Amino acid sequence: MKYSIVFSFFLFCISMIGFSQDLSKVSVSVTKLNINTPLSEISADYVDGSLLYFQNKKAIKRYSEFYDLFMLNSSYLNDNKGDSKKISLTEQLTIVTNYHEGPCFVDHINNRIYITISSLSKKEMKREKRLNNITSNRLRLIEGDYNNGVISNLKEFQYNNTIYNIAHASYSHSTKRLYFASTMPGSEGESDIFYCTKKLDGSWSEPVNVGKRINTAGNEYFPYVKNGILFFSSNSQRKQVGTDLDVYYINEQDLLTKFPTPLEGMNSDEDDFAICFSKSDTTMEGFFTSNRGNKFSEDDDIYSFRFNNVDYSPSYNLFVQFTNNDVYLKNGLATLLDENGNELKNKQIGKDGKFVFTELEKGKPYKISYANNEFTRLFSLPVNYMNPILYETLDIESDAEFKDTMIVSNVTNLVEKLDSIEKVVAKVDTLFTNPTLVDNIDSNLIIKDTAILVDVVAKNDPIIKDPKQDEVVKFDEKETFENIYFAFDSYKIYKFSQNKLDKLIAHVKNNNIKYIVLEAHTDSRGSSSYNQKLSIKRALACREYLIKNGLPESKIKYTGFGEKKLANRCGNGVKCPEKKHLKNRRIEFTLLK
Repeated sequence: MKYSIVFSFFLFCISMIGFSQDLSKVSVSVTKLNINTPLSEISADYVDGSLLYFQNKKAIKRYSEFYDLFMLNSSYLNDNKGDSKKISLTEQLTIVTNYHEGPCFVDHINNRIYITISSLSKKEMKREKRLNNITSNRLRLIEGDYNNGVISNLKEFQYNNTIYNIAHASYSHSTKRLYFASTMPGSEGESDIFYCTKKLDGSWSEPVNVGKRINTAGNEYFPYVKNGILFFSSNSQRKQVGTDLDVYYINEQDLLTKFPTPLEGMNSDEDDFAICFSKSDTTMEGFFTSNRGNKFSEDDDIYSFRFNNVDYSPSYNLFVQFTNNDVYLKNGLATLLDENGNELKNKQIGKDGKFVFTELEKGKPYKISYANNEFTRLFSLPVNYMNPILYETLDIESDAEFKDTMIVSNVTNLVEKLDSIEKVVAKVDTLFTNPTLVDNIDSNLIIKDTAILVDVVAKNDPIIKDPKQDEVVKFDEKETFENIYFAFDSYKIYKFSQNKLDKLIAHVKNNNIKYIVLEAHTDSRGSSSYNQKLSIKRALACREYLIKNGLPESKIKYTGFGEKKLANRCGNGVKCPEKKHLKNRRIEFTLLK
């Protein structure tokens, strides 16, 4: 194994519960892939029907210790010419590395990828070797977005350091941990397994060594988590025969209380490492790497495997915390329900905000409710098929179930994409000046506002709304509030409308209003693109007034419809009196509870 580079509590202690999966004696079907070549191939991950693996670079010497990262559709894995079908992922990484790439791990639920690359450039590496500071490649992690083989938005893992290695990452959806191998300070041996926990703000907690029961004086590499089980390779476990790498496993809940177990059905007398699994929750199959049966130890090949007749506990433990605006809630009552809403058991949350439900049935859907003095929220839990434990952090706004939804578009940028030289192509009617003849319509309508709320620069960009600005807002109940109206070609909030908005603000502050949705409109005179821009300006002006007078910005959602939703039949080509046009120049309010 040339790649075996010598690396120079959110967890609650629940050993008394002790659910486990015994894989030590399970029957394992192993098949060598036909894509293997005289070069060394090492498995990394399997996602979306493709194997991700890395292959050493061709060099003058027999085997290079530096690798390129590839993706290969599973239909070619047993094709003798399948290696020629591989797609390079290294080519997408040339900005951050040109020396070594691999392995990688894909978090398919959050569409994230974690890639091991060189820590030093080729020039730096040669200099360090010349000075006898290092004997092999030094590694670091990068993370980014991953969608159908496309890698983007790469950034450094926050604990990278050129002094030591950080590599071989794998993310656990059961515990929200990122496991990795490292030689950082605090290591038990040459290379240890560590983990960081994902925090609410998206950053990582301080690295934690998984402990002396897993880490030895030798090397622990290639952690991979499947269904709450941590797999890794080691050459120095207790009672281990020889110094070759073998695959071990341990349930995440047992890290502090038990020793890992060898996968006897997979291990051989040679190196066995780099195990990875398919993303299916209900199967235990995937790939691993071994140099068994090869003339040279540096010649690594990829094998597929399947665990047959896996015997696992039918129960699991659920740990839950609730948050509100990124703050953990530390009081209240949590109730576990079946899928029909029948109450099963409840727990009063302690001061630490954490609680556990034990002996839940795998494969069964559950709901959970949270209640305190202010509100009650209901959540659907993901169906857990094989995890021995499940850790969930549920946000009372983003994760809760509500009775209805509304799609709104905060489309500020659309204003900037419109051509500033575009003019209203319409005859300006004599504005209606007697407000007593029109119910609930602003006075002083003869004023025409010409100020620019947003500086608009002429662009050639097409007027296309960014779909990422569409937002699904969830709520239980809704109510309306009376409209405000505008003068022709104006977004000014007049005194009459301000009085209405002040009443709206008082109502929102005194009631359980979750969101205010502003739906802004224009009449039909002028081009549709100009009216779209004008409606957004009206929504922004109203939004600004609400914020200045005490409403949180986070409560206000807005959409500009332009002339698309007229309140009457006064469309283009239809002659209408000003009184009817005025009915269309409005903002409608929907209050979501």
